[in-house]
Amino acid sequence: MEVIQIIFVVETNKITKSDDRYVSKLISQLYDLSKNDVQFQYVHMGTKYRYNKPSVLKEIKEYIQQNKNGINHVVYCFDTDRIDNDQVQVEALKKYENFCIQNGFYFVWFCYDIETVFLGHSVPDNEKEKESRDFFRKKFELEKSLKLRLSKNKDDIKSNRSSNILTVLSELYNFTKEL
Repeated sequence: MEVIQIIFVVETNKITKSDDRYVSKLISQLYDLSKNDVQFQYVHMGTKYRYNKPSVLKEIKEYIQQNKNGINHVVYCFDTDRIDNDQVQVEALKKYENFCIQNGFYFVWFCYDIETVFLGHSVPDNEKEKESRDFFRKKFELEKSLKLRLSKNKDDIKSNRSSNILTVLSELYNFTKEL
C-alpha cells in the first residue's frame, strides 16, 4: 500500500511549532487517522519570506525522497497579514501563490494570521507558543461558523478570520480517496 504523505510548510520556526498545533488539531477533528496510512510532516520556514530558500526546499525534497514510492502532497501555509489595506501584502501573497502553482504545491492562506483564524485574535510573537499549546490542550469542536470561515475558495475575498484550509484538505481527500 502506498503511503500518503502531506507535508505542511508553515511560517513558524522549528522551536515554537505553533502553526503545527493548530493544523494538527484541525486534522484530528476532521479525520479518523487510525484507519489510514497517512503521514503528516511539517517544514518550518521561520518566516514566510524564506518560502523558497534552499534549506526549506531541501527539507521538502528530503521528505519526498523518504517516501519516494508513496504519494506526496506539499501544502504551503501563509498568513495574509493586513491584506485588506496593504497593497504590498496583496502582491506578496500573489507571489507566494504563483510559486505554489509553478511547483505543483497546494496554497493555504490564513487571514490575517493562523491565530486570528483559530483563536479570533492576533497573538504577539512572544506568546504564540503558549497560546498554541493552550489551544492544543483544550477540547476543540469545529463549529459550523468556523467550518464556513475555513472553507473559502481561492478566489474568495480574504476577509478577517477566514482561510481556505478546509477547501485544500477536501481536495486532498477527493484526490487520494484515503483520508
